[in-house]
Amino acid sequence: MRDFDTNFVYISKLLRSDFKPFCDELTGLFDKLGIAWDFLEGTRDIWVRDFMPVQLGKNSFLGYRYSPDYLLGKERYISDQSKIAKSINLEFRPSDIVFDGGNIVLASEYALICDKVFSENHASKNDKEFVARLEKELGKKTIFLPWIAHPNDKNGDIYGHSDGFVRYCAENKILMSSHADSYPDEAEQIKRILEFHGFSVEQMSFAKPCYEYDWAYINFLQIGSHIIMPSFGGANDEIAKEFIARAFVGAKISSINCQKIASLGGALHCVAWNIFKKHNAANDTFMSA
Repeated sequence: MRDFDTNFVYISKLLRSDFKPFCDELTGLFDKLGIAWDFLEGTRDIWVRDFMPVQLGKNSFLGYRYSPDYLLGKERYISDQSKIAKSINLEFRPSDIVFDGGNIVLASEYALICDKVFSENHASKNDKEFVARLEKELGKKTIFLPWIAHPNDKNGDIYGHSDGFVRYCAENKILMSSHADSYPDEAEQIKRILEFHGFSVEQMSFAKPCYEYDWAYINFLQIGSHIIMPSFGGANDEIAKEFIARAFVGAKISSINCQKIASLGGALHCVAWNIFKKHNAANDTFMSA
């Protein structure tokens, strides 16, 4: 499944109650662009990407155990994946692997995953048995992106989600965040690993980096031919748009200010769960694949 193949997007109903102006603007944009959408009821936070099942194919969804270390002591924010899926009549294959939906970028036959997944599952890095188990569940070969915590950096990433580092464009192309502006050595490691597996990598870069949001521009939302990218009201918005337009030729690009949302650690890909849904012509509704 590519984002280009998706045709429906869900967002948490909490987004409307907690961030009404942003939610109204986003859903208004969905309506303007002709993007089908709906609310998910019963979520405990707004980051639906992270706890909803991963769609591996048009008829294949994989569940997982959502128990991230960044919510240790804050378990009240952990949403019930099974209960929410049931509310929209979605069937998925369960797994007991600890995982986050934001930590998978599907790229052709590969799944790009930050290597934080090893520690979350109490496995040593590159544990062959765990890798085999994960690849069997995903039905994909895995590429692990090196992730390093920076506890003394106020802008350091605590999540280890690959959707804050890379996006798959098409064929063998990857667009990468401006992580090199903050941590050039780490970005170079990620780039080399992807190139080793045959990908061509273009990295975002800005003359005046915004270290706080170096991950945010890559965390855009794509549904079909539409891309909605985060904006922050500065010159980098247009530069980021140029990178995205060059990487996703023919995409129709819109933007929405994500300053408030991004200050909490997520952007558009995080607050949305876009999937492919079969259209039921009999009653003009979408049915889960």
